[in-house]
Amino acid sequence: MAELDLGVDLGMACARLAVLDRRGVPVAPLRDTAVPDEDLGVVDDRVCRFVSAVLRAPADDRDGRAGVPRRSVVAVPHSWLGGDPSPAALLEGRLCGADDTDGRVVSQPVAAAAHLCRRDPRLVDVPLVLCDLGATALRIAVCRVTSTRVALLSHTEVTRSFDVDTALAEYAIRRGSRVAPARVDARLLRRTIAAARAGLVPEEEAELWAGRRELFGREPYVTAGAYTLTYDDAAAATEALTTAAGALAREVRATRAELTDGGPWRLALLGGGALFVPLRRAVLAGMGAETGGRVLDLDRDTVLRAAACGAALVAGGLLDPGDRYPHEVSLAARQVSGGVLRPVEVLLARPGELHAGGRSLPGRGVPAPVHFDGRDVELVVRDRGGVSHRVRRPVPEELKGGTFAVALRQLATGECVLVCRSGDRPRREWDLGVLPVSGTGG
Repeated sequence: MAELDLGVDLGMACARLAVLDRRGVPVAPLRDTAVPDEDLGVVDDRVCRFVSAVLRAPADDRDGRAGVPRRSVVAVPHSWLGGDPSPAALLEGRLCGADDTDGRVVSQPVAAAAHLCRRDPRLVDVPLVLCDLGATALRIAVCRVTSTRVALLSHTEVTRSFDVDTALAEYAIRRGSRVAPARVDARLLRRTIAAARAGLVPEEEAELWAGRRELFGREPYVTAGAYTLTYDDAAAATEALTTAAGALAREVRATRAELTDGGPWRLALLGGGALFVPLRRAVLAGMGAETGGRVLDLDRDTVLRAAACGAALVAGGLLDPGDRYPHEVSLAARQVSGGVLRPVEVLLARPGELHAGGRSLPGRGVPAPVHFDGRDVELVVRDRGGVSHRVRRPVPEELKGGTFAVALRQLATGECVLVCRSGDRPRREWDLGVLPVSGTGG
């Protein structure tokens, strides 16, 4: 049986899959899996069952030999890393509880950026803007990839439909035909339009959209059953989408100091919407990148599956996006034992367990809660070579004199908090700041 690695880009309308062999080479077929009837906006039992089924599905390599991916990673929207508990942590916890699936979760822009930089090492140490034009949201992330990690500098999104095929179907029904709207199956019409658009060669479509408008404005763009949509119709149907996309691009460009006219930043347009030229042109205009060679020249599979391929490379151990904290973290504190305060060290995270937006990691290694008597405590950070670095933290006033069970959690911003629980009282969170990433010696 072939050993394959699976990356899943969990979108709100479909899950895009990439299956790689042990060398990191894509194997056929790259495919999509439609989500359940409702969008995957909330992590619940339905979503967890869907993702588990996707991870368990067998895959075939190019020679038709069946294989089950040996490891898998799921790329989720970056917004899922926020909240308490975060949707990403809920999903990861459920998947880790399954016997036959690997539950690691990674942020979509982190996976996509890591994959793009592996393809083109010239992108390392250059600000990289990822515009993900998905079916239910436009997300713009600004990243900087170093030799060891992907730093997410900013992430902005507009949650609304950017589904071109749905917009065309709704426009066709509104402007449409002699068929009464009540009798039109909007979902069937959308699928028919999507199939018709898929038959267009992307290069030919781009040439038509980029040409002189009057030469093709009223010419047929797609024909779906009783409906014929011209290029003018398509432009009118998607005007709200292109306006919103351009506005968000201008906002991001105006608020990020890295994105100057003379700066070295590059731009990648990803997601199904990036294949629709008017939407693509709106983003380029908003970013001021219509000319100048900033836009990465990506093939169709990369546009659609950069995050899925990045997740598959992470699964196979061929790529480390640096989204996991690489060191062991312990808490040097005190514990009441036999009526006496004694020093203890609580293991909070092993190397690679802690990551942004992940679940809380409960303290291990000591059987009883720790006591904060008012003296400073120390975070002990040990690298894989055993070299330790001690970070002293003063105990907050509201925790002094209390006895707590502790857990460590990393926020989507990269900062860490110590979650403190005592009996039935509301839990408290102690802001620990950003833990040292390197230079742990001393």
